[in-house]
Amino acid sequence: IVVLEVLVVAKAEVDLGTPQRRARLEGGLAVALLAFTILKVLVGLNHIYLWSFVGLVLAIAIAYGGWIRWQEAYAGATSRPAAPTPPGSVSG
Repeated sequence: IVVLEVLVVAKAEVDLGTPQRRARLEGGLAVALLAFTILKVLVGLNHIYLWSFVGLVLAIAIAYGGWIRWQEAYAGATSRPAAPTPPGSVSG
């Protein structure tokens, strides 16, 4: 996720297909990051420290950003402008 974002900020050409596909990939990676962070916190309950909760909060924030990207990808994929009607034709 970080590498993709750095490439976008650096305005490097990232060819992952369509922008919607890239946004879905980043959203999926963000959700996977959250799932693995929750798993790590649950497995290490014997040795849990404050930094585990900080990491969990950061993972939740990243997952929220991924969710927003995921929604943008599907909103952009489904919203198409209506085709213009040729002059002189009757729509109906």
